Amino acid sequence: LDGSSWCGEEWEASYRESSGASWSRRLFMVKGFLTGGEAQRILSIAETSMKFQVGRDTVDQKPTFEHYCIVKGVYVNRQLETVLRPIVESRLLPYIRNRYGIPDAVVCTSLVRRYLNDERRVHPTHRDSHALCTAVLSLNAGHFSGGLYVQ
Repeated sequence: LDGSSWCGEEWEASYRESSGASWSRRLFMVKGFLTGGEAQRILSIAETSMKFQVGRDTVDQKPTFEHYCIVKGVYVNRQLETVLRPIVESRLLPYIRNRYGIPDAVVCTSLVRRYLNDERRVHPTHRDSHALCTAVLSLNAGHFSGGLYVQ
């Protein structure tokens, strides 16, 4: 991948909108984007020092249980910044810029969402219409069933 030292598995799919649009969307699924150590550091910060918001979610009006890490392009959690900035700058942005052909793409928003047994367990199907691109990074992929759903 140009501009990145990351190497991993990637799958690609494309699909047409059900509305009959003449264009199609591209989806990329990447395995191994985070190292186990990086995911564990983010989880550790989440479990020990993050305050999760519980405001109403715009998709289903249930509590969000989310913590914003980047807002309007600015890192707002200094502890997470030390882990996230190298991932964003050396892997995520080069990947997005290359795959979507947008050399000036930036990260606007980043959040951690938690799913605990006695809290939120699902997030209904929706479209992130405010984003040019959405990246979902699983922090504990071995501890749940499900994942990214594309419609």
